[in-house]
Amino acid sequence: MYTKLLLGLLALAMSCSVFAKSAANDYTPPSGIKMLSDIAYGKDAKQTLDIYMPAEAKDAPVIFMIHGGAWQGGDKADRADVENKVAHWVTRGFIFISTNYRTLPEIRPVEQTKDIAAALLFAQENVRKWGGSPENFILMGHSS
Repeated sequence: MYTKLLLGLLALAMSCSVFAKSAANDYTPPSGIKMLSDIAYGKDAKQTLDIYMPAEAKDAPVIFMIHGGAWQGGDKADRADVENKVAHWVTRGFIFISTNYRTLPEIRPVEQTKDIAAALLFAQENVRKWGGSPENFILMGHSS
């Protein structure tokens, strides 16, 4: 059921996509926030995610972010997409996960939804070791 819901939401988001402007990937989180970069959830180099967490996270709620870029650009580490969200949410006890996925024209949209679903499943299966709660996920997207 959750997979069908996720695929439906992603299809709706794809139909409304606009191009997102990429920013420099030079973001350093505020003190007290730990960051894990380029954690692989698949075999392709683009199938990675970044995790931002409170230093002492325990059973924290999770925000799972899908970056913008009209499904053909953008990046999980774009400063414009993560800086304010991390500063706002992680300082309030949330874990923030930003994911990359393979983009057009390399793969088709149906494969992109499979990348997002795989990233979400990977995050839910592993979030306890990062101090998060697999039962308390919020999905967030931008542009795509």
